[in-house]
Amino acid sequence: MHPHLAKHKLRDCLEDIYNLEDCHVDHPIGKYFGICNAFKNALNGCLGEEFDERRKVNAANARAKREKIVNVWKEIDEEE
Repeated sequence: MHPHLAKHKLRDCLEDIYNLEDCHVDHPIGKYFGICNAFKNALNGCLGEEFDERRKVNAANARAKREKIVNVWKEIDEEE
C-alpha cells in the first residue's frame, strides 16, 4: 500500500505514478489479478528511496537542533 500520490511533492516518482495510473485505466479488472504489479513494485521502490532520503535529512536536522540545545545547556551551566 502506498500513500496518497501527491504529484506535486513526488517529482522523482512521476513516471512510475503515471505508469501505474495508466495500467489501472487500461486494465480495470486485470489490476486486481496482478497485471499492474510490476508498475506498483517500481513505484514502491521509488517511494522507499524518497522516504530514505527524507529520513536522512530529518535526522541531520534533528542532530543539529540537539547540538544547539546541548550547547545552550552548557552555557547555562557555566554561568551558574
